[in-house]
Amino acid sequence: MTFLSELSFSTLLFILNFQIIGENSLWFILLCILLASIYSFFFYYKDRQFFETKKWKMYLLSGFRFVIVFIISFLLISPMLKYLTERLEKPILVFAQDNSESIVSGSDSLFLKNEYSKKLDELFFSKLAEKFEIVKYRFGETIQINDTFHFTEKQTNISEVFEQLTTRYENRNLGAIVLASDGIYNKGKNPVYSTSNLNSSIYTIALGDTATQRDLLITEVKTNKIAFVGNSFPIRVEIKADKLKNTESELKIVNNGKVLFSKPIKIDKNEFSQTIDAEIIAEKKGLQQFNITLTKISTEKIQKNNTSIVVVDVLENKQKILILAHSPHPDLGAIRSALESQQNFEVQIEFASTLKSNVKAYDLIIYHQLPSSEFKIPEILNQTKINLRPTLFILGSQTDILAVNNFFSDQNFKIQQSKKVFEESSALVNENFKIFEISKELKRFIENSDPLLVHFADYTLSGESDILLYQKLKNIPTQKPLIMLSKSDATGSKSAFIMGEGLWRWRLNDYMKNDNHLFFNELISKIVQYLSLKVKKERFIVKTERIFTENQHIKFQAQVYNQSYEAVSGANITMQIKDTANKIYQYTFSQPENAQNPVYNLNAGIFPTGEYTFAAKADIEKESFKINDRFLVTPLDLETNQTVANHKILYQLALNNSGKMFSINELNQLADDLTNNNKIAPIYYSSENLLSFINFKWIFFLVLTLLTLEWFLRKYYGSFM
Repeated sequence: MTFLSELSFSTLLFILNFQIIGENSLWFILLCILLASIYSFFFYYKDRQFFETKKWKMYLLSGFRFVIVFIISFLLISPMLKYLTERLEKPILVFAQDNSESIVSGSDSLFLKNEYSKKLDELFFSKLAEKFEIVKYRFGETIQINDTFHFTEKQTNISEVFEQLTTRYENRNLGAIVLASDGIYNKGKNPVYSTSNLNSSIYTIALGDTATQRDLLITEVKTNKIAFVGNSFPIRVEIKADKLKNTESELKIVNNGKVLFSKPIKIDKNEFSQTIDAEIIAEKKGLQQFNITLTKISTEKIQKNNTSIVVVDVLENKQKILILAHSPHPDLGAIRSALESQQNFEVQIEFASTLKSNVKAYDLIIYHQLPSSEFKIPEILNQTKINLRPTLFILGSQTDILAVNNFFSDQNFKIQQSKKVFEESSALVNENFKIFEISKELKRFIENSDPLLVHFADYTLSGESDILLYQKLKNIPTQKPLIMLSKSDATGSKSAFIMGEGLWRWRLNDYMKNDNHLFFNELISKIVQYLSLKVKKERFIVKTERIFTENQHIKFQAQVYNQSYEAVSGANITMQIKDTANKIYQYTFSQPENAQNPVYNLNAGIFPTGEYTFAAKADIEKESFKINDRFLVTPLDLETNQTVANHKILYQLALNNSGKMFSINELNQLADDLTNNNKIAPIYYSSENLLSFINFKWIFFLVLTLLTLEWFLRKYYGSFM
């Protein structure tokens, strides 16, 4: 690195001063001069072959030798150049433009699309270029450096802008941030609370329309992600209307061209909202798309938000369930009635004393008070474990706890009971339970139901278990499970436990309070549906979501297993994705980074809305595996659900951060305010630098040149080496 390149900063003003220092005392320079003088004197003036050489030639050659020896000896004392520099850094002005769809949903959309960028250049950036270093960003869901605005982003995260700028411009001269937005955000936290670590002024340009427009829209749709063929599932639609009093519309839910639900809507006030619940029958298996529409009203300004799409994965899961009991009990009828209310379950009740069925023929085994001291059923339990059948154990007064512990000895699950004593336990819902949804109404029903009869015992839980209900003993909450779901780490098989008997009282209580059994049926069905969902033990597995939104990256994970079902690396995994127009996209999975848990990954990027099929193939050694499936990409319409600009947030951001809010017609005033703000100024940086002489390449070439000249002149003058 040369001295000039070391100082080649665009912001460098000048070198203030410099001096030469060294690791050793600089008095050694005199010794270098003396050494070079003595060496050159004895080399030329004491050598007889140079006695007849003219003096000026002797002076020239000895001078070369002196300089060469001096430089080499000087470098041996490790000299360094110490210099002080000063440079100027302009204040940075960050311009962040909201690039979301809501920006162009108002009355000024044509101006924003066609003339806005030109006006910014003419009235704003041209005035500020001399004082500021201007950096332009656009943002929606994320923020990126770009000065092209197309207003097509599907989500807006304003807080992410400030969080990213805080990190990117730490320890930089960030003079001001200009945020051009309508103040509408639908992702991230409130941006007003995201600027505490940002040490710069924030100015805002208020875009969009704050006037409420005539509009009928679907604000939110809620439904299940999974349903079963023949079962009903809920769709909840929340609608809103502004300034459309005394008009009418109709809500329709359509699947494959068939209207499944319709309801007329009478809008009786200008600020109108309504929640509509629909029960839909899942008629066909697979990914089913349901189009939800509101018929258009001629006077409304925006009609894009009158439609919404939800996708439900409908499974054909007709499950055969065996309830194997110690003896007749009212719980058996209650459980069978709850399961038979769902069309995808076939239920059979048998008793241990007369069992004729083979447990392998069933998809789920419910053991009621089994194993017991009278019926230990070791062969049946062994067949259940060998065939990896999911199980539901309902414990009661006849249950042999020791036999249950033996069955789950490999799962670190144990019930510790000193003597056979029973107590009554009410239920307490675990608020952190995540396996399936527990509504507020269902929670209220469970916690107000009669107590179950449970064993007086302590419990050691497995590593992968989730407690649905805790025991509440004598009105005191405990950490003991009342209903628990579990999954074996080794085999992946699922189990569930109801730690007490008396469920029939819950069903009776449901009918007494609600004149139906819906809550009881829902609870039992949710537990059984979790258990009965099959997990295939395949050699090649590809994991992905079935439903994506149009702004999500389509990601896949894959694993390949050997014959001992151990995950292995070294496979070549490829994938073809095909759209409905038969356009094919080819991909290759990346190789695993972790040899202990080899997982292959693929990020296929963002796809347009529509239905896609994929075919994945894994080749390893002489074996090949294939998987075919499909996924859907659905539209994301968050930006059209709120079209009224929120200038209060923009005003608050500017007020809290020593700035001001300006309208789109006040770009000149904004530029003047920034230019005249004396608090935003350039920063002068002084720095002390050290540079070793050994790094100067020109010194090497100087020594080489002098040696070459000396050798050439000695040859030319007739001497020899």
